[in-house]
Amino acid sequence: MIVPVELTEECSLFLSNIDQAVAYVVDSVYFYTPNGEDKNAAAADVGRLKEAFGKVLVPYHFMAGRMKLNLEKERLEIECNRAGALFAAANCDLTLSDLGDVTFPNPVFRRLVLQGVHARKFGANPPLLMMQVIKFICSLDKSKYSIG
Repeated sequence: MIVPVELTEECSLFLSNIDQAVAYVVDSVYFYTPNGEDKNAAAADVGRLKEAFGKVLVPYHFMAGRMKLNLEKERLEIECNRAGALFAAANCDLTLSDLGDVTFPNPVFRRLVLQGVHARKFGANPPLLMMQVIKFICSLDKSKYSIG
């Protein structure tokens, strides 16, 4: 779990009527190719990504909160409680080229995404934001990388 790196306000945020009626999970997949000399460094540095995620959560602190039911008002709210956003990192023994044309949606990509249904481990209060980073092997020289 990643929390904002600075203290943030603890409060409850009112959800609009549309947010009350139309709540759904949005899965997004983005593919990035390495840039620069060291094809393995920047994109794969999980520590730096986690640190940056914590910094992003400062202005977007509500994303580190949880949904709660306000019994008095009988409405859902976001409780800004710094409970954290989920961060997962994985290695994959495929290259991006093994996936084919990643510029078009492909049902196979769904298997790459951490599914919200697995958030049940968190009980009744799953994270509002889950981020997963997958490191693919470099297509230039597969023998250089060991996947553990």
